[in-house]
Amino acid sequence: MVAQSVSSELDYVNFPPSVDNYHDDFVNHGLAVIPDFLSQWAVNRIIEQTINLLPEAYHSKLVGNAYLSALDKSLPADHPYNMSEKTSLSTIAFDEIPYAHLLREVYQSETVKQMVAAIVGENELHFYACPMGAINIAVMRDGDYLRWHFDQCDFVVSIPIQDPIGGGHYQYAKDVRASDNPNYDGVRHVLTGQHPGITELKASPGSLIVFRGRNTIHRVTKIEGDRPRLVALLAYATTPDCDSSDHLKMIRYGRTHVKSPA
Repeated sequence: MVAQSVSSELDYVNFPPSVDNYHDDFVNHGLAVIPDFLSQWAVNRIIEQTINLLPEAYHSKLVGNAYLSALDKSLPADHPYNMSEKTSLSTIAFDEIPYAHLLREVYQSETVKQMVAAIVGENELHFYACPMGAINIAVMRDGDYLRWHFDQCDFVVSIPIQDPIGGGHYQYAKDVRASDNPNYDGVRHVLTGQHPGITELKASPGSLIVFRGRNTIHRVTKIEGDRPRLVALLAYATTPDCDSSDHLKMIRYGRTHVKSPA
């Protein structure tokens, strides 16, 4: 059931009076954007709180395919499963974000969680149980690039916090594949720059974005300049007690042990 309205216990969050239109956008287009969800004061405060955390961010460089899976040697080298790109970015994990950080207030708000549930059409969502993955802050610096890929989860909730000086554009090609049609030719066209339907998402810092990327391929273009691109990723699950595997933790955070936030 879609909530008709929501109210805020956070005075720096601009909840919409109704989420019906955002639910429709998500269902019909796989993408809902609430502009100015956070006030400018909140965005500035989150930037201030995050700058001190940048030395803690784990930087990773990976080479992989759009499916976030192992290559298939039984297929030709130019098959989309075997077309690889480099990805480089840094991640600040949930257990590295201090208790006083504004993003924790936003994420742990029941009102925010209920609003997201209404947008994606779930009766209830649960906070992600991973002590590292419940909130991530993605940090992309000069030269970093996030390759074309499909998501493995049903939806991703993000809040852009700071734009880089140049580059860092979020691009996607909607519904390139379907559950009953992998459309390898379409995927190949995206990977080789020949797909005509690539769209660039425009969302200013402080917006809340709910994106369904399981069948919509997407990337972030190369960052230019000395101001990092900062994006908060808020993780919710449709079932309780969802955690990340140790393998995923090692790839994303470089560790499996948990830190204690200040």
